[in-house]
Amino acid sequence: MRKLLAFISVALALLLGSAHAAPPLAVPPNVSPDPSLPMTLLSLSKDFSMFSRAYTDYEDLDFDGKIDYTFMPDFTYYGYFDSTKCYTYNSGSSGRFVPDSLASVTTATVNGVERKTYYCAAAGASSSSLWSGNFLNWATMSRMDVLRKILFGGLRSTDTASATTLEMSFVPRNSQAFVKFYNGNDLIRLTPFNYSNGITLCRRHENVTSGASAADKASHTTTKLPQIRVAKGNILLWNMSEVRTCNWSDEIAYSWKAPTVNYITANYVGVGGTDTHVTSVPAKADGAKYSTLGPEFTARVEACNPALLGAERCKQYGNNNPKPVGLLHEFGESANFGVSPARAEFGLLMGSFDNNLNRGILRKNMAEINDEINPSTGQFSGTGIISSINELSLYGYDLAGGSYSQTCYSNSITNGNCPSWGNPVSEILLEGLRYFAGKTAGATAGSIDNAFGFPKPAWTDPMTVNRTYASTKTRVDLYGKNVCRPLNMVTVSSGVSTFDDDGMSTFSTDLGAPQNAAYYTNLIGTKELIANTTRLIGSNGVNNDGQCSGKLVGNLSDVKGLCPDAPNMRGTYLGAGAAFYANTNRIRNNLTVPADANVNALKV
Repeated sequence: MRKLLAFISVALALLLGSAHAAPPLAVPPNVSPDPSLPMTLLSLSKDFSMFSRAYTDYEDLDFDGKIDYTFMPDFTYYGYFDSTKCYTYNSGSSGRFVPDSLASVTTATVNGVERKTYYCAAAGASSSSLWSGNFLNWATMSRMDVLRKILFGGLRSTDTASATTLEMSFVPRNSQAFVKFYNGNDLIRLTPFNYSNGITLCRRHENVTSGASAADKASHTTTKLPQIRVAKGNILLWNMSEVRTCNWSDEIAYSWKAPTVNYITANYVGVGGTDTHVTSVPAKADGAKYSTLGPEFTARVEACNPALLGAERCKQYGNNNPKPVGLLHEFGESANFGVSPARAEFGLLMGSFDNNLNRGILRKNMAEINDEINPSTGQFSGTGIISSINELSLYGYDLAGGSYSQTCYSNSITNGNCPSWGNPVSEILLEGLRYFAGKTAGATAGSIDNAFGFPKPAWTDPMTVNRTYASTKTRVDLYGKNVCRPLNMVTVSSGVSTFDDDGMSTFSTDLGAPQNAAYYTNLIGTKELIANTTRLIGSNGVNNDGQCSGKLVGNLSDVKGLCPDAPNMRGTYLGAGAAFYANTNRIRNNLTVPADANVNALKV
């Protein structure tokens, strides 16, 4: 997750300018205010792994050389909650977490880095009603939540002229449901719970009965809500039962076999040392109640309350109406639409559910995002990048039965089957380059994509279109000559590429390249000293066992199956070769480039 969050925020910041709310003091050279402003195409994966937990607890988040396997009070976690605030839970009809007060802050310098700790109760307290926003970010955020937060402030379940509530993403109750255990001696300073043996939190969607409507049973149309369940003690095994994950005993009672319990107990070390695991499913009635609180919480949070803004990124619209915002607002929203430009134009290309192993579908042509936002209230309106990413969910998952409608094996998925799987990053990237190159769409939306309600605009060539605004200014007036503008792509993926070994054959003709994508990928392999070395890969073109074992890499383009995540799922590095070519060569020759144009004109 660190890679996803860092890549999105740093890449966009470097491409487009400062990622902070305050105006930057300096503007990067490819965001020159005059005369040519950049175009940026977001190429987005829709793979099921986007809905996994954001903070894995097996990464070194603070770069101190140690794996961070549990919550760190002096590390600031990013997410829907403001890490600097304390929250109460409103259990009424609009169940949500509501900001209550600012947390108390202590600052310390660790290895030369300033670290802040945010607490919601005093040291030595025995009771509290408050939740730490920082703790809740660690415990509840999925990768999709982080992406939505970074780009546009989050998915809004309530979006009125005066109020905003953010809702967390869909997480199925299979092995993707994620469990977090914490038993630090500061638990009461972070949560309303004061158990010496800690608490376990589980993020999943609420249950649906077999008698529910077909729409509510389907993952992409359900109106059921994302949920946080809390239980007393260490139940890290709670998500180790497929289909029944994080159930209460009055839903389905079950226990785990002794070898599983013994292995986890022997190999998982918590804050206080080796932990004893609860070996059977807890009952809802005695799971983790603290007075009248819990043990189930709707995964929603009030955002940008004008009485307590704290450190949230909010933008003022109208009269005292702050709304959560992200990088798309900062860089893609013009303050005076049609009269003055935004700092960049954006387009969106997304992976397809109907063609899950092939290319991608355009969801928005290159433009500002003003047509997606009410200028008076800041409410989201219209269709485009924001609505497309908000509509993203899993497809084919049955909330009543707890399983997918198709049986999917990682080494035998075919295009159009198991639509929530498939992350052909190289092919999606090539489709984005084809868009800049003025080609026609390589794939079309089908019935599954249409079922989500995604927009499906016809391709318009971003390098030649020159619309006129109501102010009579044209796109060229505002942004500069298209052929002189910086062209950027940001490819967002939550995991390694898969199944992108069979759709790159048009690369050379599409971009006018003298060689195929494999040729440029092999150049990278040589320059990066990968060629003729032994690496952990699934296949090297000779040994195709699909296992993460050491294999001799001759040409980097021969590698299929990326380790450690997907050794038998045919992921390649061909997208790197395509990106390398487009970054160092003009991608089309049918446009006239002025003699005094920047040397990077028509390069991506």
